[in-house]
Amino acid sequence: MTDVEKRTAANRFAADWKGRGDEKQETQAFWLALLPKVYGVNEPKKYISFELPVKLEHTSFIDGYIESTRVLIE
Repeated sequence: MTDVEKRTAANRFAADWKGRGDEKQETQAFWLALLPKVYGVNEPKKYISFELPVKLEHTSFIDGYIESTRVLIE
């Protein structure tokens, strides 16, 4: 994708998601749509794990994690 194509895809994606986005209900749908449409990631389900437990003073959960790039999504 060229820079212009990426920007166009990002603008289209933002317009599609405007006014949407309940974090608890649509986090996975959001990331599974964003990664291929804007970043060109083919088959993102192969790379991203959702709702992984993290132990702090208590157990909490991160929204997503992409191990190969060490990207933490919260």
